[in-house]
Amino acid sequence: MATIRKQKGKWQVQIRRKGFPHVFKAFHDVKDARKFVRTVESEMERGVFEDYSGARGPGNNAFLTSRSYFACCQKKI
Repeated sequence: MATIRKQKGKWQVQIRRKGFPHVFKAFHDVKDARKFVRTVESEMERGVFEDYSGARGPGNNAFLTSRSYFACCQKKI
């Protein structure tokens, strides 16, 4: 089930469906929000929905494996 509400000048979409992760996204236009809801719910019904919540960025792991991290932590005190 999807909920679309206006918050702080943007349209916020919240999709909650049993057996799937919750989906949250904000849009500037209500038409775009409705289109997104139709697309995601259709994908969930067909069983082709992929969770992309972790696709926003690499997070802290990128810094931990970078050269600058190893250089700063290997200095002799």
